[in-house]
Amino acid sequence: MVERVWQAKIPNKVKVFAWRACLNAVPIGDNLARRIPNTSAECPFCGCSKEDRMHIFVLCPFARQVWGLSSIPLSLTSLQIPDFWAWMQAVAAGLDGVNFGLFLACVGSIWWCRNGKLMQGTYLDPPHVSCFTAQFLNSFLSQNLGILTGAGFQSSSRWTAPPPGCIKLNFDDATFRKGMELGAGVVARDKDGDCVAWLSRRFDRMGNAEIADVGCAGGHPFGCATWVALDNH
Repeated sequence: MVERVWQAKIPNKVKVFAWRACLNAVPIGDNLARRIPNTSAECPFCGCSKEDRMHIFVLCPFARQVWGLSSIPLSLTSLQIPDFWAWMQAVAAGLDGVNFGLFLACVGSIWWCRNGKLMQGTYLDPPHVSCFTAQFLNSFLSQNLGILTGAGFQSSSRWTAPPPGCIKLNFDDATFRKGMELGAGVVARDKDGDCVAWLSRRFDRMGNAEIADVGCAGGHPFGCATWVALDNH
């Protein structure tokens, strides 16, 4: 399992985190409470359970919604596995290369959303997290494999690198709740295709996906596939 993590076609940041999660080497509430007196082990999402790996990544209502909205085929049986390591092995055994990468990316996204809520007071809802994770991985695969092959959709679009000294912004959108909510995500990458920044935003009660494109471009006036020169001074 660990060897497969290192071989996965995902950003190195996700590989390192997935590896640490496998080894239970992440500063999760349960681990911190055992080492630091008076540290809360409460789940920052639901506040109802102790935050261990199985809860935060699998059983928490937030995590279950993220998995339910992804294209990862989780069975009810897998949710009954009590151990996180055994759960990861059971789920990964039925996944091909692309979906295995998406699986690890979702684990990472749940963690980074957890940190945002706990440390910065920010919150992204599960539909937004699931959508952006798929788009983020698809963007990475397009640069490394030359074609968009992310789970859930296919495209013949090809990512091209910006000139040296510039970063490139790409954005995409998605519709939730039968068009009542629209979300947009922006990814910034350098000439090597490495992600240097990203953000996402939700728009309430908007009419269609085209409006989300406009809203995203309005929030990022550089627009889609725009090169931005870096200040080297």
